[in-house]
Amino acid sequence: MSRGNLNSIRRLAEWLKTIYVRGRYIGVALTRAGGNILECNSQDLDEIVGYLEDNGVRKDWMGYVVSRCTEILSFSMEVL
Repeated sequence: MSRGNLNSIRRLAEWLKTIYVRGRYIGVALTRAGGNILECNSQDLDEIVGYLEDNGVRKDWMGYVVSRCTEILSFSMEVL
């Protein structure tokens, strides 16, 4: 999925840590979110997280939600 660009994987793994995705769930999130997740920029991902927070997901629970439903990160805002 990375097409040899390990920096995109590192960038996304570090971003996942900022929203409290921990341990093995980082790898799970990277593999289950879909191929286009590596192409998303952090602003788009932050917008999704902001939307979820505005609709009742607490910041400290964000990692749990994202690690259980990683596909949510690949949704567009219109779909979400």
